[in-house]
Amino acid sequence: MGMTCGDVSKVWSAFPKLTLFSAFGSDIEFGEIVAPELDHLGATIGKLTPEIVGSVVATHAPKLTSLRLGYMDVSLLGALRPILSGKTFPKLVDLQFTATDNADAIAEAVLKSALKLDTFAMWSSELGKPMLAKLRARFGDKFQT
Repeated sequence: MGMTCGDVSKVWSAFPKLTLFSAFGSDIEFGEIVAPELDHLGATIGKLTPEIVGSVVATHAPKLTSLRLGYMDVSLLGALRPILSGKTFPKLVDLQFTATDNADAIAEAVLKSALKLDTFAMWSSELGKPMLAKLRARFGDKFQT
């Protein structure tokens, strides 16, 4: 039996000056994230769902520089488009997640995105050698697997 996180939606109004938020476990419910001072948002969870991605995409956190999410599926790339456009989090420089399938396609989408990342990580992901070479060329030692 895995750890569950549950509904964390009350955090945003209870701590309006929150700068760092990390959650661990599955079944997380973010609700509407309004966190104007938030610099780091992390959710080490099971597989990302459209609902979780929707909450993250709709987040109001103009100072966010670091986003770390759980298991990313290639089917969610379309839902992540607002983040990859650079408009949702214009100050984002650190992006990390775990790819469950088709890690090369996910990495390619990040490489083609408008994001100005300094650091990128895809944990526990099976990347092809050509993609690894592209990522290392772009991020050097700031790319982690």
